Amino acid sequence: MPLRITALVIVTLALLGGIALAQERDLPERGPVERLVAHEWGVFVLEQGRVAHLEEIGAELPAFVHRGAGPLAGPPGPPPRPGPRPRPGPRPGPVARKPVLFLYADAPMAVRVEVGFAGGEPWFHYPVARRVQSALAPNAAGLVWDVHVAPGARPGFAAVSPGHFWEDLRRVGADPVLGADGTAEAFLFYDGPVAFERPFLIGRHGTGAAVTPVSSERTLFLVDRGMYAESEVDRAGWRAVPRSSGDMVALRSRLDAELRARGLTAAESASLLDTWRDDLFTDPRPRAVYFVPRDAYDRMLPLRITPAPTELTRVALVIDRM
Repeated sequence: MPLRITALVIVTLALLGGIALAQERDLPERGPVERLVAHEWGVFVLEQGRVAHLEEIGAELPAFVHRGAGPLAGPPGPPPRPGPRPRPGPRPGPVARKPVLFLYADAPMAVRVEVGFAGGEPWFHYPVARRVQSALAPNAAGLVWDVHVAPGARPGFAAVSPGHFWEDLRRVGADPVLGADGTAEAFLFYDGPVAFERPFLIGRHGTGAAVTPVSSERTLFLVDRGMYAESEVDRAGWRAVPRSSGDMVALRSRLDAELRARGLTAAESASLLDTWRDDLFTDPRPRAVYFVPRDAYDRMLPLRITPAPTELTRVALVIDRM
Protein backbone atom coordinates (compact mmCIF):
# COMPACT_ATOMS: atom_id res chain seq x y z
CA MET A 1 0.00 0.00 0.00
CA PRO A 2 1.40 3.46 -0.84
CA LEU A 3 2.50 5.81 1.89
CA ARG A 4 -0.34 7.88 3.31
CA ILE A 5 -1.05 10.68 5.76
CA THR A 6 -1.45 9.88 9.43
CA ALA A 7 -2.42 12.13 12.31
CA LEU A 8 1.01 13.79 12.71
CA VAL A 9 2.30 16.08 10.04
CA ILE A 10 2.43 13.41 7.70
CA VAL A 11 2.85 14.55 4.28
CA THR A 12 1.46 12.37 1.56
CA LEU A 13 4.35 11.31 -0.02
CA ALA A 14 18.60 16.99 -4.53
CA LEU A 15 26.94 25.33 -22.05
CA LEU A 16 28.01 26.28 -24.92
CA GLY A 17 26.24 29.13 -26.65
CA GLY A 18 26.92 32.85 -26.39
CA ILE A 19 24.97 35.57 -24.67
CA ALA A 20 23.07 36.16 -27.90
CA LEU A 21 20.87 33.24 -26.91
CA ALA A 22 19.75 35.00 -23.72
CA GLN A 23 16.06 35.10 -24.60
CA GLU A 24 16.01 31.41 -25.53
CA ARG A 25 17.60 30.62 -22.14
CA ASP A 26 14.99 32.69 -20.28
CA LEU A 27 17.67 35.20 -19.25
CA PRO A 28 16.97 38.94 -19.15
CA GLU A 29 17.72 40.83 -22.35
CA ARG A 30 21.22 42.23 -22.62
CA GLY A 31 21.55 45.83 -21.44
CA PRO A 32 24.12 48.49 -22.30
CA VAL A 33 26.29 47.59 -19.28
CA GLU A 34 28.36 44.43 -19.07
CA ARG A 35 26.52 41.78 -17.09
CA LEU A 36 27.61 38.68 -15.25
CA VAL A 37 24.78 36.27 -14.48
CA ALA A 38 25.42 33.27 -12.19
CA HIS A 39 22.91 30.45 -11.75
CA GLU A 40 23.64 27.42 -9.57
CA TRP A 41 21.82 24.28 -8.57
CA GLY A 42 22.82 21.51 -6.18
CA VAL A 43 21.26 18.30 -4.85
CA PHE A 44 21.56 16.74 -1.38
CA VAL A 45 20.84 13.04 -0.91
CA LEU A 46 19.80 11.43 2.39
CA GLU A 47 19.39 7.68 2.64
CA GLN A 48 18.23 6.42 6.03
CA GLY A 49 21.24 7.97 7.71
CA ARG A 50 23.82 6.67 5.26
CA VAL A 51 25.98 9.16 3.43
CA ALA A 52 27.37 8.25 0.03
CA HIS A 53 31.03 7.25 0.22
CA LEU A 54 33.84 9.00 -1.61
CA GLU A 55 34.38 5.97 -3.83
CA GLU A 56 30.72 5.83 -4.84
CA ILE A 57 30.63 9.46 -5.88
CA GLY A 58 33.97 9.27 -7.66
CA ALA A 59 32.77 6.36 -9.76
CA GLU A 60 30.02 8.57 -11.20
CA LEU A 61 32.40 11.28 -12.39
CA PRO A 62 34.54 11.59 -15.53
CA ALA A 63 38.17 10.65 -14.99
CA PHE A 64 39.35 14.21 -15.64
CA VAL A 65 37.54 15.66 -12.59
CA HIS A 66 40.02 16.73 -9.91
CA ARG A 67 39.94 14.67 -6.70
CA GLY A 68 40.34 16.27 -3.28
CA ALA A 69 40.70 15.03 0.28
CA GLY A 70 38.53 12.48 2.06
CA PRO A 71 35.46 12.80 4.27
CA LEU A 72 34.95 14.79 7.45
CA ALA A 73 36.99 13.88 10.50
CA GLY A 74 33.91 14.06 12.73
CA PRO A 75 30.12 14.32 12.49
CA PRO A 76 28.30 17.66 12.30
CA GLY A 77 26.23 18.98 15.17
CA PRO A 78 22.63 17.83 15.73
CA PRO A 79 19.75 19.55 13.92
CA PRO A 80 17.54 22.02 15.80
CA ARG A 81 14.84 20.47 17.98
CA PRO A 82 11.23 21.31 17.11
CA GLY A 83 10.10 21.45 20.75
CA PRO A 84 8.15 18.56 22.23
CA ARG A 85 7.32 17.02 18.85
CA PRO A 86 8.86 13.59 18.14
CA ARG A 87 11.65 13.60 15.63
CA PRO A 88 13.73 11.01 13.76
CA GLY A 89 17.19 10.15 14.97
CA PRO A 90 20.10 12.32 13.78
CA ARG A 91 21.85 11.59 10.54
CA PRO A 92 25.39 12.46 9.50
CA GLY A 93 25.95 15.47 7.27
CA PRO A 94 25.09 14.60 3.69
CA VAL A 95 27.16 15.32 0.62
CA ALA A 96 26.39 18.31 -1.57
CA ARG A 97 25.97 16.36 -4.79
CA LYS A 98 26.93 17.85 -8.11
CA PRO A 99 26.54 21.56 -7.43
CA VAL A 100 27.04 23.21 -10.81
CA LEU A 101 27.48 26.93 -11.43
CA PHE A 102 26.54 28.33 -14.84
CA LEU A 103 27.95 31.71 -15.87
CA TYR A 104 26.68 34.11 -18.55
CA ALA A 105 28.49 37.31 -19.52
CA ASP A 106 28.07 40.13 -22.03
CA ALA A 107 31.78 40.17 -22.83
CA PRO A 108 34.89 38.11 -22.04
CA MET A 109 35.94 38.71 -18.45
CA ALA A 110 38.14 37.36 -15.68
CA VAL A 111 36.11 35.99 -12.78
CA ARG A 112 37.07 34.68 -9.35
CA VAL A 113 34.69 32.23 -7.67
CA GLU A 114 35.14 31.23 -4.02
CA VAL A 115 33.04 28.61 -2.21
CA GLY A 116 33.34 27.39 1.38
CA PHE A 117 32.20 24.04 2.79
CA ALA A 118 30.74 24.80 6.24
CA GLY A 119 31.56 21.87 8.51
CA GLY A 120 33.11 20.00 5.61
CA GLU A 121 35.54 20.13 2.72
CA PRO A 122 35.70 19.69 -1.06
CA TRP A 123 36.05 16.23 -2.50
CA PHE A 124 35.86 16.94 -6.23
CA HIS A 125 35.97 19.94 -8.55
CA TYR A 126 36.40 20.98 -12.17
CA PRO A 127 38.00 22.94 -13.82
CA VAL A 128 41.08 23.21 -11.65
CA ALA A 129 40.70 25.27 -8.46
CA ARG A 130 42.89 26.07 -5.47
CA ARG A 131 41.98 24.32 -2.23
CA VAL A 132 42.17 26.90 0.60
CA GLN A 133 41.23 27.51 4.18
CA SER A 134 37.91 29.20 3.51
CA ALA A 135 37.52 32.88 4.29
CA LEU A 136 33.75 32.43 3.96
CA ALA A 137 33.08 29.57 6.40
CA PRO A 138 34.91 29.46 9.76
CA ASN A 139 37.27 26.51 10.26
CA ALA A 140 36.34 25.01 6.90
CA ALA A 141 38.09 24.27 3.65
CA GLY A 142 37.07 25.86 0.39
CA LEU A 143 37.85 26.25 -3.29
CA VAL A 144 38.93 29.25 -5.36
CA TRP A 145 38.66 29.33 -9.15
CA ASP A 146 40.32 32.01 -11.28
CA VAL A 147 38.71 31.61 -14.68
CA HIS A 148 37.87 33.52 -17.82
CA VAL A 149 34.27 33.54 -18.97
CA ALA A 150 34.31 33.45 -22.77
CA PRO A 151 30.91 34.17 -24.36
CA GLY A 152 30.74 33.04 -27.97
CA ALA A 153 33.88 30.89 -27.71
CA ARG A 154 33.82 27.29 -28.86
CA PRO A 155 36.68 25.62 -26.97
CA GLY A 156 37.20 21.91 -26.99
CA PHE A 157 35.88 20.08 -23.94
CA ALA A 158 37.23 16.84 -22.49
CA ALA A 159 35.41 13.81 -23.88
CA VAL A 160 32.81 11.95 -21.82
CA SER A 161 31.04 8.68 -22.57
CA PRO A 162 27.73 8.95 -24.48
CA GLY A 163 24.76 9.35 -22.16
CA HIS A 164 26.84 10.55 -19.20
CA PHE A 165 25.13 13.18 -17.02
CA TRP A 166 28.00 15.57 -17.87
CA GLU A 167 26.36 15.92 -21.30
CA ASP A 168 23.13 17.10 -19.64
CA LEU A 169 25.09 19.91 -17.99
CA ARG A 170 26.86 20.96 -21.18
CA ARG A 171 23.56 21.25 -23.04
CA VAL A 172 22.42 24.14 -20.85
CA GLY A 173 24.09 26.71 -23.11
CA ALA A 174 25.95 28.78 -20.52
CA ASP A 175 29.13 30.56 -21.53
CA PRO A 176 32.36 28.52 -21.50
CA VAL A 177 34.82 29.03 -18.67
CA LEU A 178 38.56 28.69 -19.23
CA GLY A 179 40.44 27.32 -16.24
CA ALA A 180 43.83 28.40 -14.92
CA ASP A 181 45.42 25.27 -16.42
CA GLY A 182 44.04 25.94 -19.91
CA THR A 183 41.16 23.47 -19.70
CA ALA A 184 37.67 24.59 -20.62
CA GLU A 185 34.23 23.59 -19.41
CA ALA A 186 30.66 24.81 -19.72
CA PHE A 187 30.21 25.27 -15.95
CA LEU A 188 31.99 25.06 -12.61
CA PHE A 189 31.51 21.79 -10.75
CA TYR A 190 32.21 20.82 -7.13
CA ASP A 191 31.19 18.16 -4.64
CA GLY A 192 31.79 17.46 -0.95
CA PRO A 193 30.25 17.07 2.50
CA VAL A 194 28.81 19.90 4.60
CA ALA A 195 27.07 20.19 7.96
CA PHE A 196 23.58 19.98 6.52
CA GLU A 197 20.76 22.21 7.80
CA ARG A 198 17.61 20.15 7.40
CA PRO A 199 14.47 21.96 6.23
CA PHE A 200 12.34 19.07 7.55
CA LEU A 201 12.83 16.21 9.99
CA ILE A 202 11.31 13.17 8.36
CA GLY A 203 10.77 9.65 9.64
CA ARG A 204 8.62 6.63 8.85
CA HIS A 205 5.31 6.40 10.68
CA GLY A 206 3.47 3.21 9.81
CA THR A 207 2.67 3.52 6.12
CA GLY A 208 3.24 7.26 6.18
CA ALA A 209 5.89 9.84 6.88
CA ALA A 210 6.09 11.90 10.06
CA VAL A 211 7.31 15.38 9.12
CA THR A 212 8.38 18.28 11.32
CA PRO A 213 9.30 21.58 9.62
CA VAL A 214 12.40 23.25 11.10
CA SER A 215 12.94 26.00 8.52
CA SER A 216 11.01 28.47 6.41
CA GLU A 217 10.48 25.88 3.67
CA ARG A 218 6.92 24.57 3.37
CA THR A 219 6.67 22.71 0.04
CA LEU A 220 7.19 18.95 0.25
CA PHE A 221 6.63 16.11 -2.22
CA LEU A 222 6.12 12.53 -1.06
CA VAL A 223 6.84 9.91 -3.74
CA ASP A 224 5.95 6.23 -3.64
CA ARG A 225 5.29 3.51 -6.25
CA GLY A 226 5.16 5.77 -9.26
CA MET A 227 2.89 8.40 -7.72
CA TYR A 228 3.46 11.62 -5.83
CA ALA A 229 1.52 14.01 -3.64
CA GLU A 230 2.59 17.56 -2.89
CA SER A 231 1.65 19.28 0.33
CA GLU A 232 2.21 22.60 2.02
CA VAL A 233 3.30 21.94 5.61
CA ASP A 234 2.13 24.48 8.17
CA ARG A 235 4.56 26.07 10.61
CA ALA A 236 3.35 24.12 13.62
CA GLY A 237 3.86 20.84 11.79
CA TRP A 238 0.39 19.61 12.69
CA ARG A 239 -1.19 19.41 9.29
CA ALA A 240 -0.39 19.29 5.60
CA VAL A 241 -2.51 21.03 2.96
CA PRO A 242 -2.65 19.03 -0.31
CA ARG A 243 -1.55 21.00 -3.37
CA SER A 244 -1.04 18.59 -6.29
CA SER A 245 -0.65 14.90 -7.06
CA GLY A 246 -0.10 12.57 -9.98
CA ASP A 247 2.34 10.25 -11.72
CA MET A 248 6.02 10.78 -12.44
CA VAL A 249 5.35 12.73 -15.64
CA ALA A 250 3.26 15.14 -13.59
CA LEU A 251 5.94 15.27 -10.88
CA ARG A 252 8.60 16.26 -13.40
CA SER A 253 6.35 19.02 -14.71
CA ARG A 254 5.63 20.26 -11.19
CA LEU A 255 9.31 20.21 -10.15
CA ASP A 256 10.27 22.02 -13.36
CA ALA A 257 7.74 24.75 -12.60
CA GLU A 258 9.07 25.07 -9.03
CA LEU A 259 12.71 25.18 -10.12
CA ARG A 260 11.96 27.89 -12.66
CA ALA A 261 9.92 29.87 -10.14
CA ARG A 262 13.00 29.81 -7.86
CA GLY A 263 15.15 31.36 -10.59
CA LEU A 264 16.56 28.67 -12.88
CA THR A 265 16.13 28.86 -16.63
CA ALA A 266 14.25 26.15 -18.51
CA ALA A 267 17.54 24.60 -19.67
CA GLU A 268 19.07 24.69 -16.19
CA SER A 269 15.98 23.09 -14.68
CA ALA A 270 16.08 20.37 -17.33
CA SER A 271 19.76 19.71 -16.55
CA LEU A 272 18.93 19.03 -12.89
CA LEU A 273 15.93 16.85 -13.69
CA ASP A 274 17.82 14.91 -16.37
CA THR A 275 20.92 14.42 -14.20
CA TRP A 276 18.78 13.11 -11.33
CA ARG A 277 16.06 11.40 -13.40
CA ASP A 278 16.63 7.94 -11.90
CA ASP A 279 16.67 9.11 -8.28
CA LEU A 280 13.66 11.39 -8.76
CA PHE A 281 11.41 9.45 -11.11
CA THR A 282 12.30 5.74 -11.41
CA ASP A 283 13.66 4.72 -7.99
CA PRO A 284 11.11 2.30 -6.48
CA ARG A 285 11.90 3.33 -2.90
CA PRO A 286 9.64 5.81 -1.09
CA ARG A 287 11.19 9.24 -0.74
CA ALA A 288 10.51 12.84 0.14
CA VAL A 289 11.62 15.60 -2.22
CA TYR A 290 11.91 19.19 -1.05
CA PHE A 291 13.96 22.38 -1.34
CA VAL A 292 16.56 24.04 0.89
CA PRO A 293 15.82 27.66 1.84
CA ARG A 294 18.24 30.04 0.15
CA ASP A 295 19.62 31.40 3.43
CA ALA A 296 20.47 27.86 4.61
CA TYR A 297 22.11 27.02 1.28
CA ASP A 298 24.24 30.16 1.54
CA ARG A 299 25.35 29.19 5.07
CA MET A 300 26.26 25.63 4.10
CA LEU A 301 28.06 26.59 0.89
CA PRO A 302 28.90 30.30 1.12
CA LEU A 303 29.74 31.73 -2.29
CA ARG A 304 31.57 34.88 -3.40
CA ILE A 305 31.98 35.88 -7.05
CA THR A 306 34.22 38.74 -8.19
CA PRO A 307 33.13 40.88 -9.96
CA ALA A 308 29.80 40.64 -8.17
CA PRO A 309 27.18 39.22 -10.53
CA THR A 310 24.26 41.36 -11.55
CA GLU A 311 22.08 38.31 -10.96
CA LEU A 312 22.77 35.36 -8.65
CA THR A 313 20.42 32.39 -8.35
CA ARG A 314 21.09 29.36 -6.13
CA VAL A 315 18.63 26.47 -5.83
CA ALA A 316 19.13 23.31 -3.77
CA LEU A 317 16.95 20.20 -3.90
CA VAL A 318 16.87 17.34 -1.36
CA ILE A 319 16.09 13.70 -2.13
CA ASP A 320 15.32 12.07 1.22
CA ARG A 321 15.03 8.29 0.82
CA MET A 322 12.97 6.73 3.57
